[in-house]
Amino acid sequence: MNHRPLTLLGSNHPDGAISFREELIYWDNKSKETPVNLKDHLRQFDEYIKTAEKKVACFLVIGPDFTPESSLVAMQYFVENGTTLTLITAGELKELAERWKAKAGTQAEGAFPLGYLIQPGRFNRQLVPL
Repeated sequence: MNHRPLTLLGSNHPDGAISFREELIYWDNKSKETPVNLKDHLRQFDEYIKTAEKKVACFLVIGPDFTPESSLVAMQYFVENGTTLTLITAGELKELAERWKAKAGTQAEGAFPLGYLIQPGRFNRQLVPL
């Protein structure tokens, strides 16, 4: 997607970060065999967000699947805190990267517009014009 990850110092941080305008996009991978329940990880993610050196525009939670209530929890977090939690599967992210690579390769588009990832709750591929 043509973005360079930032280096995170220490051990108490999400799995990764990239710059988005003057803010950050964080991500954390949850490798479970069962759907991820966002509520089980919210305290951890909230700590990462609140101790970030810049405002976190979006926190991507990458998992195999998500519980139905997780989208509601993500929306409530956005309403109460102003930070978007996007729930996306590794498969969706891979497909997005592959489609972008194919498009950028033929049209020299450059870096993927990260704003399309900022969606509260479950990621909706239909909102990304690829």
